[in-house]
Amino acid sequence: MASRGQLVQFLANEGKVDQKVIAYMTNQMKLASVSDFANYFTSTEFEKGVQDDILAQVAPFNADLSKPDAKIQTARLRAAWKAAQPTGADANAIQVTGAAKAPSTKVVGMGWTSPEITTTDMDGLWEALIYKARNPAKFMDVSDVTVVDRPGFLARTMIIKATNKRVEEHIYARERQGEMVYRVVDSTTKRETDDEPVIAVKESPLRLEFFHRHVTDGYRAYWQTPLEPVEQMFRELIDIAGNLANASEVVGLGVRSPAIAGVSHDSLWRAMLESIREPSRFFNCSDVSIKDCRGFVQRTLSANGVTYTENICDDEASCEIVYRKVENGVEAHLERQVVALRTHPLQIEFHQRQEADGFRVQWDMPKSAPLSTVDAFVREAKRMDSTPPTTIGYGITSDPIRECSYDSMLIPIQGSIKQPWKAIDVDRTACEVKDCNGYVERKMTLTATGERVVERVTVNEEVGEITYNKCGADGQPSNIERVLAIHTPLRLEFYERNASDGMRLNWTAPYDIARKTFENITQLAQQLEKSTNDVIGYGLASKPVADITQDSLWKAMLYCVRNPAESGMKVDNVTIRDMPGYMQRSMRLLDMPGTPTVSDNVRVMESAQEITYRPVKGREESEEERVFAIRTDPLRMEMFSRHSKDEMRFEWLAPRSVANDVFNSVTSLAQRM
Repeated sequence: MASRGQLVQFLANEGKVDQKVIAYMTNQMKLASVSDFANYFTSTEFEKGVQDDILAQVAPFNADLSKPDAKIQTARLRAAWKAAQPTGADANAIQVTGAAKAPSTKVVGMGWTSPEITTTDMDGLWEALIYKARNPAKFMDVSDVTVVDRPGFLARTMIIKATNKRVEEHIYARERQGEMVYRVVDSTTKRETDDEPVIAVKESPLRLEFFHRHVTDGYRAYWQTPLEPVEQMFRELIDIAGNLANASEVVGLGVRSPAIAGVSHDSLWRAMLESIREPSRFFNCSDVSIKDCRGFVQRTLSANGVTYTENICDDEASCEIVYRKVENGVEAHLERQVVALRTHPLQIEFHQRQEADGFRVQWDMPKSAPLSTVDAFVREAKRMDSTPPTTIGYGITSDPIRECSYDSMLIPIQGSIKQPWKAIDVDRTACEVKDCNGYVERKMTLTATGERVVERVTVNEEVGEITYNKCGADGQPSNIERVLAIHTPLRLEFYERNASDGMRLNWTAPYDIARKTFENITQLAQQLEKSTNDVIGYGLASKPVADITQDSLWKAMLYCVRNPAESGMKVDNVTIRDMPGYMQRSMRLLDMPGTPTVSDNVRVMESAQEITYRPVKGREESEEERVFAIRTDPLRMEMFSRHSKDEMRFEWLAPRSVANDVFNSVTSLAQRM
């Protein structure tokens, strides 16, 4: 924050710039240093940039840019900008990436998205990112490189030859979120800076996105780095991905099976999960023992005359299974094998990585070894698809749902939690429901058997899961929970899993139970689609957004939240504070009686593409939160309100026009990006 203070002092003392202009530059434009200001404009665009990007946004100067006050501010900003320009050796400084400052007038801004990538796949891009992180000297003019695996990150130091400056970085590989994160380390304090450049791998279509955000609140910042070096980095990564794919006959940093046809995604995933608890159905083995532990399954078996033990865990959201070998009771730091199900096209991918930092490592196993297991997975998946189910087993999926949207499906599911008779056969008069911290507790009597059931129900909208845990006689949750999941393309899935390790179980309940539940929920969703209301209610979606990319829409949403007045909202006196884990925003509502000032704590979830707002009164944060989210198939926005502790939606009585005005503002902004 010291650098921002220096910028404020520089503009005020050296430039004599108005305090309102300084506040806009530091709070809204997120200029954090004198260097940021110096590099924000080029000499050819400065005059117009100052007027359009700064003075046109700040009252009272925006009323008429030809007036003397506005002209004085333009002149003072011009003088300050010239004084901030680097001289001598500093003018030739090279960024951490090793690329010289480009003459391009374009900058990364709120994010830059690459063209669609057709020459490699998602894993190929990820392998290229890992390879580039571990081997910087092959792509940049650097020396004295050291790369060390540390708990949670890769520590990298190197000297930039052009400046003879040592750079220290911590690099985080978050493969399940599709993010590679870089944080510069202060060489004096050895602390990470509060800003992080991010390279994100995204699908449908396959592309890379480059952006900059604050570590403390997770919110994107306007990145003034020139676009040309970023485009060059993109071209290098594509070249690396192509070279790695043809490198050798070993797995290396990863290998994918050929595209799999004639089998569904859900059945193939269930077959992969089944192989964990029933390995003898997939390869020759004996003496199999399974132990459910907290966070993983421990499996011991004998195969090819060798007995070994593995700790196995899975991640439903990314369709990934991880195997870690156990020797003398100690788990290896190397994840021996990661098996992941990929889509578009349907394939199975194998690789190795470090458990400590999540970085892939070279695997010298012949490609044929892991790929030989694919046929067994496909064979079992085809059996599942061709045989009419009698029990739920490792999961049951509904037919594709085309008559309603994801939003309309989620609302009745949440409604049936507190009104279970809408989805299952229970005595309506005997139901009791209570909101608790993180879950809903409900008591109900099953009509068929008269059994009194106590359940804890948990909602996780970000991954599209609702879990039901049946409590024991002591009122405590059991080790078994049932999951109702919503997938895209739209369909429902029902399965059972162990609560402690998250691994699916073979559920012997009749298939008709799941089928009837699917039908009831779908009927409720269809009724909701046909209903009309003047308020936002349990959620309101925008019209499908055409001719705008998902990345542009997300950037527009982020910009609108941080710059509400400039985005068309009827507000003023906007102040922004970056807090640990969130951003605090205050503003005055001009179209409300009495023009009240409201404050919200705003949080961003990049992976789920959700922005949440929790009202603040005094110093207390409300337990209720409003959610602004992106939905796909088709691309659109959604707005709703929910309890922050249990994520249960509640009826929002604000007029629909409130949400529609925001939708229109964001759409208009995205079209200009």
